Amino acid sequence: NPVRALRLNIFAKRGGATKPSLSLRGAGFRAYEKRTVARVGRGGAVGTAVDAVQQPRPQDDTAVDLLEAHNNALTTRGGQLPLLVLRLVRILPRLLAILVPALGGYSNLEKFDLLGTALFAYVGTIAGGKNGMDVFGCMVIGTVTATGGGTLRDIVLGGEQQVFWMRDVTYLKICIVTSLVTFFTWPRFETKRGWRDDHELLCFADALGMGAFCVMGAEKALVRDVDPLCAAILGLVTATFGGVTRDVLTRRPVRIFHATIDGAEKSWYALPALFGSSVYVFLQTCCEVDKDLAAVCAFLMTVTMRVAAYTYRLTLPAYPNPEWQDGRRVR
Repeated sequence: NPVRALRLNIFAKRGGATKPSLSLRGAGFRAYEKRTVARVGRGGAVGTAVDAVQQPRPQDDTAVDLLEAHNNALTTRGGQLPLLVLRLVRILPRLLAILVPALGGYSNLEKFDLLGTALFAYVGTIAGGKNGMDVFGCMVIGTVTATGGGTLRDIVLGGEQQVFWMRDVTYLKICIVTSLVTFFTWPRFETKRGWRDDHELLCFADALGMGAFCVMGAEKALVRDVDPLCAAILGLVTATFGGVTRDVLTRRPVRIFHATIDGAEKSWYALPALFGSSVYVFLQTCCEVDKDLAAVCAFLMTVTMRVAAYTYRLTLPAYPNPEWQDGRRVR
């Protein structure tokens, strides 16, 4: 008797209802099929037995689609996200080869800042569109998301200088162009590929923007001779308070303050930004590492920490008996 491997087919339909079923068509059974076909072929018998053995069991297309969707949902967090990262690692050098010559007048840290501006404008535009805003509203939300944290940082630091986007209008141009392109292209990805506003690409873009902004915020604070602890906090403010302004304008619970939103637990968000800015400040003040090297280390650590938190659902402790959920009183 051949060894029969069991396979559980959760989504098989029988009689119009979805019921679990077992299939015995394992490796041993396939070997048994081959031997039966060979014996029937040598005897010259009618191919009825052959057809009975070779004919595969009919499968329901709907059941197959449901099973594939179920498997994709299970592997998205731990399987597809690393694959997405690998693909982006292959694309980013080519993209940088085009962008770097165009940004020749900027330092390496300023290029980090411009990259974060574009990525945050991209994420903010989608957030505005999912809340029913028109193209102007999405453009405003994208710009506020990309510039809100840096604006608050410059106001806190004070001085006679204007805020960064008034000194260099390139930031505003990047926000406007990115918002318009995202507004008119993202809906196609939603309809054709089924992407949602919590897609892995958005998470990765948000992590890249966070890494760039926390480094740049800490650097601008250190240039003003701010205490290292305050510099790390200003890096956190630069990376996250644009998102705070976005959540307030779209009337949603603030992302970095709430443990759950819409009933789903939220992974680390402010913690990676604070960690990245602290790493940069530590390397600059205590180790005297080169600025570019310190920026790359802090950037990579921030992105890695944020992606790991999203992938493996790492959350901070929440209050055990809250009276408010998603901005509403529950008792």
